[in-house]
Amino acid sequence: MSRAAALMLLGAVALGAEPEVAPFPPDTHRAPGVSFVQVEWALPASSRSGCPMLVRDDGELWLLCDGRLLFSTSRPHFEVADRPVDAAVWFGPSSWLTLSGNELGTLPLLNGAPPLMGHTRSLGKLPLPSPKLAAGEGAAYAFGRAGDRDQVLWLERDARQLRPHVLGTIDGHIAAVAGNGATTLVAIGRRIVAVFGTGAQEEVRILQQHPSEELTGLAYSSNLGVFYATATSVGFAGLGGIIELLRTPGARIAASKDALYVQLNGDRGVLKLTGLELLSGFDLDRVHGGGAP
Repeated sequence: MSRAAALMLLGAVALGAEPEVAPFPPDTHRAPGVSFVQVEWALPASSRSGCPMLVRDDGELWLLCDGRLLFSTSRPHFEVADRPVDAAVWFGPSSWLTLSGNELGTLPLLNGAPPLMGHTRSLGKLPLPSPKLAAGEGAAYAFGRAGDRDQVLWLERDARQLRPHVLGTIDGHIAAVAGNGATTLVAIGRRIVAVFGTGAQEEVRILQQHPSEELTGLAYSSNLGVFYATATSVGFAGLGGIIELLRTPGARIAASKDALYVQLNGDRGVLKLTGLELLSGFDLDRVHGGGAP
């Protein structure tokens, strides 16, 4: 999406315009047996926007466009970063955590009439040459290649500082990371691996495994549970195993307290899935404590 197109969408939000409700693409539909899951557009598809979605903990949906423009899809607010941004995750209570190359920064959420120019405060460089940034619930992660193996960093916010905790070097290629800081979820091949704690207290367990496909994405909500994406579908990883929720190719996923967001491949739009409380998910605190999951 160009900056001009983003501004047009922002103008429609400001005027309270209702976007035309589009049907779901023919390659996207709800999986059999999960009729209780409600699927609706959070951002209807119109064209390939090229803007990755960003989801705040409260469920507010944003887009990152042109590597600099961050704007809300539900209210007339946007700001322009003062440096190129490769990725961003919400790092509340009032700022984004940004990644530019391998340098981390914070970009405050500004108040006032748009456009707003945000100043990025550098937090230093990560010890990974080509890291990826991942959102957690009240947490953030970076992961990537470290020498001849993949590594995960839990990025803990302590007052105004950021403290990276190196989790044990993982065996296998890491496709995605999620979690809440105390517990980190890592997608390796078909497996979802849970890493509890850090350092000498670190404990690793296999939480669940997809029967046939490698995982491409993970999302976690303490209210709803653990979700995954593959090359062909989006689903739930719970006590009873893997439950397919949506059949759609190459999607990205993110979770808030009460919903799962699915960005269709090609950034064609974002779906919102609710009614997920009926699924029986993992209680990560009980799993960590050695109790029944």
